[in-house]
Amino acid sequence: MSYLLTIVLLLSLSVITYQDFKERQVHWILFPLAFFLSILNSIQQVSADKLLLNTGSNAILIVILFLILFLYAKIRFKGRKGLWQLIGLGDLLFFVVASVNFAILNFIAFSIGSLFLSLIISLLYRHKTIPLAGIQACCLFLLLSLQYSFEFNLFNEYWIYQWI
Repeated sequence: MSYLLTIVLLLSLSVITYQDFKERQVHWILFPLAFFLSILNSIQQVSADKLLLNTGSNAILIVILFLILFLYAKIRFKGRKGLWQLIGLGDLLFFVVASVNFAILNFIAFSIGSLFLSLIISLLYRHKTIPLAGIQACCLFLLLSLQYSFEFNLFNEYWIYQWI
């Protein structure tokens, strides 16, 4: 069951990546599907209590991040552009999907890394829009694949504590 669940989760992440890169929009059903599969996948690694605590912490971080982005848009564009003209709803929904897959420090590292990769891709290809959800889905796909290949846990933050 665990392998089948992982395969379906990886497949949904692949479709999100493909659709966002190709069409710059993702079918809405993929986000709840990936979220539900991520919950099931994460419960196999940590207790429900720890998962709820990590997801709640990550959700607070997402709210803070989007409040800062909202304030930036208001100040930078003097009200001419709203938040949803800068970032798509799918991008926000993917942040929610990703929040279920990590402990808080690993989520911060994932967010910084995937946003940095998005910046590099946007500078290289100079499109009007950036497939942020697709890039993050690709990063999560790679991390989950590595997790199952090398049997490490995305809820284990020990590697970060070694660097601090």
